[in-house]
Amino acid sequence: LSLQIIPILLGEMLSDADSKKAKRVMEAMLQMNKIDIAQ
Repeated sequence: LSLQIIPILLGEMLSDADSKKAKRVMEAMLQMNKIDIAQ
């Protein structure tokens, strides 16, 4: 079992009106072992 706490800001970034920006956020997040919002 693995649990990750997701910051509210990440949800906002993933649902951004700019779909290209949201896609870049998702691609960056999928490469992380731990979510790094600053990156």
